[in-house]
Amino acid sequence: MRIEKPIGKYSAAQARNNLKIGIPIVVLSFTFYLIATDNNLPFYINLGKMTAPIVFISGMAFVFGAMQFLRPYRHWKMGLDGERKVIANISSKLGYEHALFNDVMLKDGLRLGNIDHIIVGPRGIFAIETKHINGKVNVNGDIWGGVRGSPSQQAKNHARRLFRLINNSRILDWEIPYVKAIVVLTHKKTDLTIEKNPEKCKILQLKEIADTSLYDYIMENDVLFSTQEIELIIELLKGKIVE
Repeated sequence: MRIEKPIGKYSAAQARNNLKIGIPIVVLSFTFYLIATDNNLPFYINLGKMTAPIVFISGMAFVFGAMQFLRPYRHWKMGLDGERKVIANISSKLGYEHALFNDVMLKDGLRLGNIDHIIVGPRGIFAIETKHINGKVNVNGDIWGGVRGSPSQQAKNHARRLFRLINNSRILDWEIPYVKAIVVLTHKKTDLTIEKNPEKCKILQLKEIADTSLYDYIMENDVLFSTQEIELIIELLKGKIVE
């Protein structure tokens, strides 16, 4: 399998930036709290009437740092872990006739975020939304519990973007019938309950790198594109990606 675009710097940079900002805020606020409250410490300062306000401000800063920066860092880090697991899983199973794009921002004029993975191959185009969740996840159509937003709706939105981009480009002499949407849950401790499957979106779990569920789903589709058509689509996408 060809990896046409690796995981970009955007997600990793977001994680690092949140960590760089969050740690100093948490450490400094906790230090001020100790200075004002623990008289057993050598650097204790008796602030008198200012003790209560300083303690309050320190506490608020601590919570702010943890919630606004360290928590998002964890979110970005888990997202990267999930995306790397998908790459490790599928890149070793599909042949050279398949191309994989990761962490894709499209130049399509729409501000709908990045597409975690795009697979292009003989059996179609697949837009993949990855979630790395340690806990319970409930799915009732496009309504999800245990996760922010609706991953299935995100995947379908991205599939529609790709569908329009390719057909509007007129690089093929026919209109592609669909781009398939997939949500992949990658954490081995995800406890998934599906009450109702979302329409036009496949939900898969990859608990182990060796899992074949994503590969099997791709291969069960009928052949759609010729080798030449695959190359045309790959070149189009390469020209439409924000670096």
